[in-house]
Amino acid sequence: MRNVGPSMATMCGNQLFLFMSILERYVNGRCDLVDPCNRITDTKHLDDSYDFIVVGGGTSGSAVAARLSEETKWKVLVVEAGGIEPTPASVPAWFAAYWSRNDTDWNYFTEPQTKACLSKGGKCPWLRGKMIGGCSVINGMMYMRGHPADYDGWAAQGSTGWSWAEVLPYFMKGEDNKEIDSVVILAGGTINSPQILLLSGIGPKETLSKFNIPLIKDLPGVGKNLMNHVGLSLKFTLSKEPEVPELNWSSAMEYITERRGPLSSTGLSQSTNPLDPPLMQPNYFKDEHELNVLIRASKIAYQLANTTLLREKYGIKPSKDWASECGNSMRPTNEFFRCVAQRYTEPENHQVGTCKMGTDSMSVVDPELRLYGITDFNLAKMIRAAEVCGCPLQEVGPSMAGSCGSQFILFMSILESFVNGRCDLVDPCNRVTDRDPLDDSYDFVVAGGGTAGAIVAARLSENPQWKVAVQ
Repeated sequence: MRNVGPSMATMCGNQLFLFMSILERYVNGRCDLVDPCNRITDTKHLDDSYDFIVVGGGTSGSAVAARLSEETKWKVLVVEAGGIEPTPASVPAWFAAYWSRNDTDWNYFTEPQTKACLSKGGKCPWLRGKMIGGCSVINGMMYMRGHPADYDGWAAQGSTGWSWAEVLPYFMKGEDNKEIDSVVILAGGTINSPQILLLSGIGPKETLSKFNIPLIKDLPGVGKNLMNHVGLSLKFTLSKEPEVPELNWSSAMEYITERRGPLSSTGLSQSTNPLDPPLMQPNYFKDEHELNVLIRASKIAYQLANTTLLREKYGIKPSKDWASECGNSMRPTNEFFRCVAQRYTEPENHQVGTCKMGTDSMSVVDPELRLYGITDFNLAKMIRAAEVCGCPLQEVGPSMAGSCGSQFILFMSILESFVNGRCDLVDPCNRVTDRDPLDDSYDFVVAGGGTAGAIVAARLSENPQWKVAVQ
């Protein structure tokens, strides 16, 4: 894998070049921040076959591949278009350094909008990470599980096993679930997963026919049902807040030693060429209700800015002349907020829905994330979409688990019932049990039955002449 992204030394101007160069070398030597010895490397020569092929090394793909690789008998191949996660990405404050770069971002833009992103010619940028780790490298590091009503709604619509009560345990703990057979796990994300399916001949037959792509399966929902959160830019000035440089040895050491301080914060197909960006049409503000919601949200933001604490301690006030073409930012009206929303649109990075999970005619995957009608697909015996592109409806909040984040947790959760019933995956008869009473002596005593302890104990136990105890 190639290293991608800018050097820390070149990111802050000439006046900080030396400081950033030294800081970068220091960070590179900290194994609690980066682990150069265990970073992923390219496979120079591909094997003839693999047990699992993970398409996409992003957030969910990396997590799935890592878990599958814990089983030493399985061969796992990760196919990723980008390079290795940049070293500075370990520092949260640098997440925005990788936006809109060809080597770290797919640089996608929506189709021209008539009511949104007007200050940018109507084309809204959609950030999508192109590297190991995917969007988790470039997002704002806000994690939420999502609202219980969303999951209950999915279950009510036929996605059995996805109610809040059923998925909550898997948010709260990690499961060492595994799967067998030759499996392709499609983890290209909300944008690229449907693109891959369409180019493979899986999708609406009229779309495939338009581009002369041989039809394998007519799935009308592939690439449809696209949803994303959207906001707007409002600017405020802090008149009583002193200018404090964030980049100094004090802030650097505070983050490195305590993970605190300023550096810890963050503040579909139109071509048969897989390298061409897919067509993305969000239809922002097509429904007037969407604009009305942002107008109400803007009023709340102004009310918060006018609270005693923010006003008196920080001197916060609307920035003068911000969006002056829309009106007076100091005395905003509904029309001012409406204009700002349409001109200075802020599309979030929370796209979902393009490989909808469910049981209706527009569903692409079933509640176990299996593609409908592709059980005998020629690339594998089963394809699973480990993505929130399978989420049938947009979640209420900006959730890591519901956008570009820990889809893997939910992906693995729906496998539990499948796994527990497979003796070739788990063997309840041979699982470890308590020993009571203990023998008088053992050849080996392993203190701790965690990942390393369990592996060591298992290897030692392969010699039938040794007695091994795990505490």
